[in-house]
Amino acid sequence: MLNIQDPTEARKIIRNNQYDKQTAGTANQYVQGNVCILPSKHSIHFETFCQKNPKPCPLIGLGYKGDPNLRDLGDIDIRTDVPKYRIWKKGEIVDEPLDIKNYWNEDLVTFILGCSMSFELPLIEAGIEIQHIKNNTTVPMYRTSIECEPAGQFQGKMVVSMRPLSTKDAIKSIQICSKFPSVHGAPIHFGNPEEI
Repeated sequence: MLNIQDPTEARKIIRNNQYDKQTAGTANQYVQGNVCILPSKHSIHFETFCQKNPKPCPLIGLGYKGDPNLRDLGDIDIRTDVPKYRIWKKGEIVDEPLDIKNYWNEDLVTFILGCSMSFELPLIEAGIEIQHIKNNTTVPMYRTSIECEPAGQFQGKMVVSMRPLSTKDAIKSIQICSKFPSVHGAPIHFGNPEEI
């Protein structure tokens, strides 16, 4: 785990290719984001997809076409400030580089989606144990049977993260996470996972 609470310092370490793992627990008093970078011809449909599906895709940042800097969110160069990237082509992962300087071009648009890691500190402060932080692993994610609202070429099933909790802690987590709608908010479900 990158146990640093200053987001600028964390980005500096990542920018220098000194860390390439998940960031749960890093700068945990700040909002974390998931990154999606697309050719501009797809950007309006993806933005609409996010607007139609704010629970799984809470849009918290949007870059300008061709600009890798996200000044509204901090000193962020999206080409270097993510621990590891996944490059997708025609539905397949073709590369997992530590930076995307060689892939960046003037036609790309960056989207930042709120990340559920953003509400983990309040959960921990409420006495709820977070297994993936304890085990230093990535939060488990699952594709549900719930359809997202389509927009242009974007469609599919909702993906959720899962944190195993007791019933008491699940209810407490609903109360806590409801206060964070820009990073998914309250769980969409608790109980039997086969129901979704």
